[in-house]
Amino acid sequence: MAFSAESLKGILDRIPHLFCLFTLDFHLVFVNAAYCRYWGKTEEELLGKNWLELIPPESHVAMEKVRDKLLRSEGSLTFVCETEEPGKTKHSHRWTQTLISNVDDEAIAIQAVGHDVTEERKALLKLTESRRLFHTILEDMGEGIVVMDVHRNITFCNRKMTQMLKLPADKIIGHSVLEFTSVPPESITSSFFLDHLDGSLKYQTDLFLPDGNILPVYISGTALRDKDGEFLGIAAIVEDLSDRLKARASVSRRVKLEQLASRISFSLKNGEDDLDSTIDAALGRIGSFIGSDRAYVFSFNRDYTTMTNTHEWCAEGITPEKKNLQELSTKKFPWWMENLQNRNRIIINDVENMPEEAYLEKEIIKSQGIRSLLVLPYYLGEDLGGFVGLDKCKDSFAWHKGDIALLQLVSQMIGDALRTKIYRKALEYSEKRYRSIVENQQDFVLRFDPDLKVTFVNQAFSTFICKDADKLKGMDLTDFCDTCTLLFLREVIPFLKPGEEPAVYEEGFRPSGSREQKDLEWMVNGIFDDQGNLMEIQAVARDISFRRKAERDREEFVSKLKNSLEKTIGIISHMVEVRDPYTGGHHERVAHLARAIADKLGLPEEERECIYYAALVHDMGKINVPSEILSKPGKLDPFEFELIKEHSALAYQVLHRGDLPLPLDEIILQHHERMDGSGYPNGLKGEEILPGARIIAVADVVEAMCSHRPYRPSRGIDLALEEIDQNKGILYDEKVVDACLELFRKEGFTFQDL
Repeated sequence: MAFSAESLKGILDRIPHLFCLFTLDFHLVFVNAAYCRYWGKTEEELLGKNWLELIPPESHVAMEKVRDKLLRSEGSLTFVCETEEPGKTKHSHRWTQTLISNVDDEAIAIQAVGHDVTEERKALLKLTESRRLFHTILEDMGEGIVVMDVHRNITFCNRKMTQMLKLPADKIIGHSVLEFTSVPPESITSSFFLDHLDGSLKYQTDLFLPDGNILPVYISGTALRDKDGEFLGIAAIVEDLSDRLKARASVSRRVKLEQLASRISFSLKNGEDDLDSTIDAALGRIGSFIGSDRAYVFSFNRDYTTMTNTHEWCAEGITPEKKNLQELSTKKFPWWMENLQNRNRIIINDVENMPEEAYLEKEIIKSQGIRSLLVLPYYLGEDLGGFVGLDKCKDSFAWHKGDIALLQLVSQMIGDALRTKIYRKALEYSEKRYRSIVENQQDFVLRFDPDLKVTFVNQAFSTFICKDADKLKGMDLTDFCDTCTLLFLREVIPFLKPGEEPAVYEEGFRPSGSREQKDLEWMVNGIFDDQGNLMEIQAVARDISFRRKAERDREEFVSKLKNSLEKTIGIISHMVEVRDPYTGGHHERVAHLARAIADKLGLPEEERECIYYAALVHDMGKINVPSEILSKPGKLDPFEFELIKEHSALAYQVLHRGDLPLPLDEIILQHHERMDGSGYPNGLKGEEILPGARIIAVADVVEAMCSHRPYRPSRGIDLALEEIDQNKGILYDEKVVDACLELFRKEGFTFQDL
């Protein structure tokens, strides 16, 4: 049936996607109605216009490279670029460009179809999901491996992927997959995988390289789900198709092989009850499609010393070899094993041309009448599990590169199915093992339904409440739980949500009719079905009676230790004042002011206490200074003053040996240091001085100037405050001085309150 130009245009005008046709120098020769509506122009205004004028200038070079690539490949190219709608925001479109040729097979124009993917890209920025999984992805696999989350952000890529994109991993991970390829955003969603029973993504697309080139690839992705079936993201194998896409005929073959792989994937996932027969059938489908004479699966033992043919399909007239290929020594296949263990596929188009180092394998293969073969490894997690092989016995055969990549996926599907079978057996054993652990652990385990009916208790719980575990099943919690625990459980049940952290509750628990009470820490979480309905509640209780007692004992010990420290400091302070009666009350007044300044500055309580205690004994080093010097009425000579200056270092030496829980020694050592470095004993400056020492320095100066000394009368509080005000930022810390001035001038602080 032929269509007229008018009817074809009518069809194109009704499609929602942007459609245009332009010459090799980018001048538009056809546009559909959607294209006109998008740009807000008529068909007459657009026809003849240069297509490059409609996209950002920075994209021009890339589009020219796309055209050149298209001319070389004579196929189709797909990419995503931004276009700016007049007077509106930028839009992202996924363009598929196809070369149009005349009857002489000469390229004359380019057809472009644009799909608006703006909303999908915007939605990417709003979605969030946790990152788990992917530890079984192999870093050195021969194909690119990429994992993306539900937002389409890449969370993992292997070394091959970085080589394909020509970017380091840190320039790929964390970025949207849509930045590198034109995979339709709608295909990377949970709804897509719900609509596809095989739960996989298969798509031919392009990778955008940093140098402006485009690399055609084939993406084979599998949906990743948690135990509840929640969609978590996609793990995908990315295969370079640059060589395979040279011939248009390979596209049709590829589609058929994809469909076959999809059916095999479905059958493997739904044939777990008879997996061996399902794998045999899958080998028959693959072997028949490829045209091979034999298809088989080999598995390695744990230490890779032997390999065994576990599954086999043979074409009509080909003798089966499975019985003869059991527990073969891998020492007879050194070249073979080296390639597989290095994650390489073995591709032999003609056995006669095998490399010299494969002479052992060559003789064995020829003895079986094999002319050509393909060997594809599969992995059980991170470990090589075995391989899937295809043989040609009648003649040599050039294995199609496009087939190899998809066959590798099928090989891994078989490996995954075998792995699932192994894991299922391991899980059955694990369930029995861990049920035994739960039954015998010391923590109390209690499970019940939303109606508070017991469904399970372990031995520890049944022993605690003195009731048989079997008799407890079906019993109501109200029959043996105390009121407080019941109240907590009833309140927490409505707030339990799938995937949330357990609710924690600490309370004394006394079973009904029992005199014994224990302090228990409960952790409660819900068990939900696939639809999110609460099915059971699990409560695990740990006896924390001993911990509670230890905490009380610790608090009592800390309190006694603190009282002892206060008394010791008080004794030291009194001893200093006995040695120097003229400074009676000095330490207490300095400590009182220092504590008030620390409070004003909002320091933590522990630091404020440390400053207070340090101030009480800040002059304890003067015990070692002769009393005649301390009480000398006149000015001290240089020798006497140097002796006085030793008191802070002497105090440090004494306190440092005591290994005190607070840094009193360092604060006392520094309380005569000054902000400009003019202090002693070490000439520290600014931030080198501890905050506590800076506070005591100000409090010490203010109190000393307000008090009478043998060598001078009191100078009064006004002069004292003037002294620190004039020298703040020079000798004294500015913030400390401001706090001290505010205490005296605005809040009425006075030493007479002591």
